[in-house]
Amino acid sequence: MELIFHYHHHSDYVSKEIEEYKEIVRILTDITDKDIVDEFNKRKEHGVMDLTGNDTPKIDTSVSKTINIILKNALTSKGWKKEAKIFSEPYYSKEKEFRLDFAKFDTSVEVAFNHSGSISWNIIKPFLASQFNHVKKDIQTKLAVIITATKEFKKTGGFDDAIGTYEDYIAYFKPLSMLTMVPIVVIGIKKPKSFYIETEKNKSKNRNIGRVVLT
Repeated sequence: MELIFHYHHHSDYVSKEIEEYKEIVRILTDITDKDIVDEFNKRKEHGVMDLTGNDTPKIDTSVSKTINIILKNALTSKGWKKEAKIFSEPYYSKEKEFRLDFAKFDTSVEVAFNHSGSISWNIIKPFLASQFNHVKKDIQTKLAVIITATKEFKKTGGFDDAIGTYEDYIAYFKPLSMLTMVPIVVIGIKKPKSFYIETEKNKSKNRNIGRVVLT
């Protein structure tokens, strides 16, 4: 995938010294258009295993879940912990809101293809993970990475109009400056060169579904 980078709070210098960050960038750049198309079509045509062990067809309108799956498989295979807890105290450790998507040593990752209303919290979580707190910590972050879609990829990837984009995350840093005193790299995924997602109405299921169109 082609990427664009925004460095917040000296993260351009900090990231140069962190091997886990370099690993993230390698994983992202190694993902090809074909990888995304193949995984998207597999979910659509053949189904994937659900939590009960049954094959259940997944009907996606965007490549959001597809990229999430590819990243999860790639990161966990290299020792990244998924749904990493920020706090170790029982009440907070069981709350999803106080978890990071992935963490490895002192680097945390949020894969942010969700609603724009989640932008502030996605930015604040790495700050909580980086600071000492009255609540006992489970992780101490030195560098945070937020992976999201650029505006151009939002249009061509079939994403919902309400998702936050790379450009939105950058804009949020200004009003949240006092709450983001931690090095954060925002990585924007640029639009693919060889395909786009076309949304079409599925009458039998009464909902929109995505279809890959090769260019």
